[in-house]
Amino acid sequence: MKNNELYWQIAQRSFGVYSKEEQKKIKNSKIAIVGVGCDGGMDAYILARMGIGKLKLIDFDINEISNMNRQPMATYSTEGIPKVYAAKSIIKDLNPTVEVETIDAKLTEENAKELLKGYTVVIQGMDSMVGRIIFHRAAKKLGIPAVTMTGQPPFRSFVSTIMPNGPAYEELFGIDFMVGKTFTENPDLEEQVNNLKYERAEHTAKSNASKVWLEKYKKGKIGWGITPERAYLTSVFQSHEALAIITCRKPKAIAPRAYISDLNGLAEFAHPESLVTILNPLNGKNWDYRMF
Repeated sequence: MKNNELYWQIAQRSFGVYSKEEQKKIKNSKIAIVGVGCDGGMDAYILARMGIGKLKLIDFDINEISNMNRQPMATYSTEGIPKVYAAKSIIKDLNPTVEVETIDAKLTEENAKELLKGYTVVIQGMDSMVGRIIFHRAAKKLGIPAVTMTGQPPFRSFVSTIMPNGPAYEELFGIDFMVGKTFTENPDLEEQVNNLKYERAEHTAKSNASKVWLEKYKKGKIGWGITPERAYLTSVFQSHEALAIITCRKPKAIAPRAYISDLNGLAEFAHPESLVTILNPLNGKNWDYRMF
C-alpha cells in the first residue's frame, strides 16, 4: 500500500474531531520533543497516532528497568538502548507514515537553536529545570510556540503554551535569579537551579506526598515519584495544545494561563472539588515553582 493511501486509512477515525483540511495541516507539520521519557514519550505516542508529518526526538538517556512503570517507550527488550532509538522503532510500528528523526544528545545552550529550528511546535518533556530554561529560551529566539510541563508527586501536573511573545520560562515560574543570565557565563547557577527541586519536594510532602519518600529523595536514594496516572494526563494536555496550534485553533492554556490537574483535588488553588481546571496565576503574572 502506498504511503499516502495508508496515511488516510489510519487517519479516517479522526474525522468528526478534525476536518480533512485540519488533518492535512497535521500531516504537513513538524514537532520536536525534547525528553522522550514519561511525558515526552507519551506525547510522541499520541502525536504519531494522530499522523504528525515529522517528529524529531531529542534525548541523551537510555532505557532502564525503572522506567518501565510509566514510560511508553521503555520496554524490557529495550533496556540499555538509547531512548530515542527505542521510541523510533515503536513509532514506526504505530504509524509508518510518520517521519522520525532521532538526536541522541543533550540539549545545551550551544546546540539548542540548531536542534529546534524549523519546527512548527516544540514540546518540553525534560525533568531538568536547567534543560527547560535552555529549551524555552531557544524556542523564544526562534519564534516557535513551546508547550511546557511540570509537576510533582503524587498526582499534580501543569501544562502551558509559551508563545514567542510570552514570558520566559524563568519568568513564568518566578525564578528571578536566572532572568538575563546564561549558564555558560554563570556556571554556578546550574547547581542553584538544580537545587530548586528540593524546595519543590518539600512542598509536595507538606500536602500529599509521602514523608518517607521525601527523606529518601533528599538523600539521593530514590527518584522523583511519577506514575502514568499523572504523566499521561500531562501528555494529553500537551498534545492537545500542540494540535490546536497546528490546526489554527486557539490553545486553551497560553502562558501564564495553564492546565492545572491534581487527582487529589485542587484545594490549594481554591477548587477543592475539581481534578483539573485552567487557571491564571493569582497575580496575573507568574506561578510559584515550588507548587509544581
